[in-house]
Amino acid sequence: MKVLMVSTDELIIREGSEAYFRMREYGNLFSELHIILFSKEKERNPGEIQDKFHGVNLGGIKSNSTGQKKIRENVFVYPVFSICRFFIPFKAFSKVKKIIKGEKKEWVTTTQDLFETGLVGFLLKVFYKIGWQVQVHTDFLSPFFFRQSFLNKIRVVISKIIIWKADRVRVVSERIKKSLIEIGFKGEKIDVLPIAVQAEEIKNMPITFDLRKEFPDANFIIFMASRLTPEKNIKLALNAFSEALKINSGMKLVIAGDGPCKKDLEDEAEKRGIFQDVKFLGKLSYQEVISGMKTADLFLSSSVYEGYGMAVVEAAAVGCPVLMTDTGVAGEIIKDGENGMVVPVGLVSKMAEAIVDLAGDNNKRKKIAEEGKKIVLDLISKEEYLKKFREIMELVNKK
Repeated sequence: MKVLMVSTDELIIREGSEAYFRMREYGNLFSELHIILFSKEKERNPGEIQDKFHGVNLGGIKSNSTGQKKIRENVFVYPVFSICRFFIPFKAFSKVKKIIKGEKKEWVTTTQDLFETGLVGFLLKVFYKIGWQVQVHTDFLSPFFFRQSFLNKIRVVISKIIIWKADRVRVVSERIKKSLIEIGFKGEKIDVLPIAVQAEEIKNMPITFDLRKEFPDANFIIFMASRLTPEKNIKLALNAFSEALKINSGMKLVIAGDGPCKKDLEDEAEKRGIFQDVKFLGKLSYQEVISGMKTADLFLSSSVYEGYGMAVVEAAAVGCPVLMTDTGVAGEIIKDGENGMVVPVGLVSKMAEAIVDLAGDNNKRKKIAEEGKKIVLDLISKEEYLKKFREIMELVNKK
């Protein structure tokens, strides 16, 4: 089986990155894997980036004379660039036509989403009858996703049109499967395949960044780790933390991550008079993030929507109590009052109450943390994930 993958993850061409090794592993599943990569720059300077697990600087993979990059003997990457974002799917479609060379029966397609990359899978299905599996990593049918931007509104409209041509849809959570069934998509064509969490690796990681040592005067440390983007709704966390501080003034909110909202969030903390109680760390290495989870009293997620929620799963797996909004794996993996606490999306008062409750109840936190560590037993392993992914692609190939 030959597979066409359409992706936007530029870490694929960073030799030594997690994505790079994942593509090499995919290469073991198929006779050939050809990856169409939506690139943000025509010839992106590799620069330096840190490998998720080992923290070493990574370089880019050089292209041959045709622009093709080779990851292993049967895995090839073709970066596609356009000044206008709208034209990238059509340039990618043109590139694919040259790769398949009319051998339609040998190929199946998998696309990273139902948006720009999904259009490529849709066009291949319509014009070449090539089997198409689409992957859905975000809760795009959430009303919060729709309202976030004009681009998201366009994406939702496109998704609802093209999804009906997909042979199979891989989703990362039961939440997304339920939302697809609610719009009429057949449940038997949906495969719930969560993200593989390398639980043993993160459990065994040494602590390289100790929040207790960094903030010795705090009596309760709340840790957040995410991109500082609108959907993460860090402002909600700041507001809830501000309310909770009125009852417990010795707490500290520590936020790891960077993004376009950072300045606005710093201004919000200043406006609320809590800037001295909130620490913005910027971007940390993966090891440092896991260390933060291991040494914090509480991990907090305030998103308005999530497809899965890798960070909360990792936090629970290493024994950090989790407080999250009702998004992603809430109710599926993180269950309110059992192995975490779940509050409604957007409600400052409920989040503030939960923070105060957990800060004042050591036994409750300990119980939640112990139950949270047990989720590791139910998480899919990398080997199981790869086996299931292959089985799904086989089903697509039979269409």
